[in-house]
Amino acid sequence: MFKGGKMSTIKKIFLIIIIATIIGLTGSFIATDYFSIFVGFDQNYSPIVKLISSFLATIIALMIGKDGLSKIDTIMLGIAFPLASIGDIFITTNNYWYENQTIFMIGAVFFIFSVLILIIRHSKCFSFLKEDTFKRVLFGLSFFIILIAIVVIFYKELVQKGLLIITIIYGSLVILSLWTGIATFMYKLFPTTNAVLIFLGSISYFLMELTGQIYNLRVPGWSEAGFILSWAFYTPALIMLAMSGYKFED
Repeated sequence: MFKGGKMSTIKKIFLIIIIATIIGLTGSFIATDYFSIFVGFDQNYSPIVKLISSFLATIIALMIGKDGLSKIDTIMLGIAFPLASIGDIFITTNNYWYENQTIFMIGAVFFIFSVLILIIRHSKCFSFLKEDTFKRVLFGLSFFIILIAIVVIFYKELVQKGLLIITIIYGSLVILSLWTGIATFMYKLFPTTNAVLIFLGSISYFLMELTGQIYNLRVPGWSEAGFILSWAFYTPALIMLAMSGYKFED
């Protein structure tokens, strides 16, 4: 599984335990959120378990060490994941305990820096644009149709909730993240296994943000589903992107 079998057995077992724990916790908070929303009861289990899952994914990234693809790649993941984990604390606080625009915005800023690092990492500083530049840029720009559609459809709601600017800025980064994640696989910027993990992780991350935005806008009939699904997509994204930093056999 891992390159040359150099990773210690203890480390492999520890990784498996962490991943299994995150998967188990994800199933538990999805069920809890569902019953909390549709049956109706207050609970603090889900937010705490979600933050634990985010923290565990960060541990996976911080554990890479000598088993990484390269020193710079390991460092980038080692910065991006803690930033996202801190962002999760603010966003989760806003969603569950104390709804406040400032708290939400602080969390968003941490995510902006985290996603920026991942974009640079996945695109290899956009090195793939050195060939077929026009076609590849045009392909990337086509992804922004999604963002434009969201802004046009929900313009009134975005303005009312003061989310228009942050949606355009952060939404652009999420679109870039999706594009570069797909480009990683299309243009073979990483070894095959790592590229697949980045590809799937980036798609899952995008779906998390899309469903999360549906919740943030309190779209009638869809907000509850968005609330539940956002983290259902988020934890797989965290696992795959964190594991993409390890050196696998191809």
